[in-house]
Amino acid sequence: MLGPELRAEVAVITRKAAHEVWQHYAHLADTGMFASARHLVDHLDRVPALVLPCMPGRPPASAAEQSSYYGSIYPATWSFQLALRTRGLASSLCSHHLAGHEPDVARLRGIPADVTQVGLIAVAHSTQREFSPAARPPVGEILSFDAWAGSASLG
Repeated sequence: MLGPELRAEVAVITRKAAHEVWQHYAHLADTGMFASARHLVDHLDRVPALVLPCMPGRPPASAAEQSSYYGSIYPATWSFQLALRTRGLASSLCSHHLAGHEPDVARLRGIPADVTQVGLIAVAHSTQREFSPAARPPVGEILSFDAWAGSASLG
């Protein structure tokens, strides 16, 4: 777990990276999801625990090999987040620092160059007593069989 000074330094790096990335998504600035992401990034230094899931090696170049490379870390990360929720903890996976700033966090944490950070999980006690499902579009709008159906909501 990161101490307060390291959390603050990781927060600064993540905030800088997020603002760089968000320039490309100005059209989403008024959405609830974007506001939530912005709130997390603006308060990341106050989050009690930051977890950096990592994989040995560096990601391969081809999409097929990347699928295999990342194939276990995301289910493991999701399982970790579900386990946190069963204990009344909230978590959020963000990856802003990976867009050009992964080496900065690696230097802070002493992560070797041949280890890939896959994200950053912010962990805190939830202020919510009950959780409800997120709003989701109808499955028929985002799932298709046999051919690409496309959707305006995906792009």
